[in-house]
Amino acid sequence: MLKLLNWNKRIIVLAAICTFVTACSSTSKDTSDEQAALKAKNEQALAESGYKCRSVKLTGSHIATRVCDTTRQREEREQDAQKMISDVVNGAPPPQSK
Repeated sequence: MLKLLNWNKRIIVLAAICTFVTACSSTSKDTSDEQAALKAKNEQALAESGYKCRSVKLTGSHIATRVCDTTRQREEREQDAQKMISDVVNGAPPPQSK
């Protein structure tokens, strides 16, 4: 019985390997051309929106985290920070969480 189970496991592993090998070899040039065109289109859209990534070390950590955002998001974050500073200087109460 044990030998039969080992044999079944071998057949399953062999079938999985064959499936993996044939699936990897079945990609066509047309698919890679389409993927390249989509990649170029996406990169152009990201460049137009001002999309940038940078590494940021968070307070209390030596491990950098990758942060990606658009120009609009960076501008909004800067405006929020300026508003918070002016509120503190002018004595406005801090925002309450919901």
